Amino acid sequence: MDHLQYVKYNVWANESLAKIIEVRSNEVLDQNLISSFPTIRKTLFHIADAQHIWLLRLRGMSPADWPSNSLSNDQAITALRNTSSSLEEFLSFQSDTFFESVCTYTSLDQKVYRESNGNIIMHCMNHSTFHRGQLITLLRQTGLEGKIPSTDLITYLREKH
Repeated sequence: MDHLQYVKYNVWANESLAKIIEVRSNEVLDQNLISSFPTIRKTLFHIADAQHIWLLRLRGMSPADWPSNSLSNDQAITALRNTSSSLEEFLSFQSDTFFESVCTYTSLDQKVYRESNGNIIMHCMNHSTFHRGQLITLLRQTGLEGKIPSTDLITYLREKH
């Protein structure tokens, strides 16, 4: 699978969950649950933060803080959608050599790293997939059953072909 197709899958999968989550009450989004992040909203922000930070790094910048620190609670789903589509838009204009090029960036804890753009993209997409799985578990913990769409890669591939 090429990198851009994986990024397009990410947009589709995030949108699939966003549609389910956006109709939930604030009480549900902020209910304390058991996962890496204690609420659905915090998990949404975490995915969006990571996508935004990796996009900035791919653009040659090294952010010093989590983007969601400057957002209000009601911006979680918008942030997820925007960061997903921004990644897709940026990467759709890159040449094949971009994906092989090395990115040097400074992490939030001020350590300097170097990694290929392609590996960064795969990491970012895998990270989003991991936390989408947690969102599904969190949604089920709130009592939502049988209404959660599949966000499996194969489901995306079947729908797109």
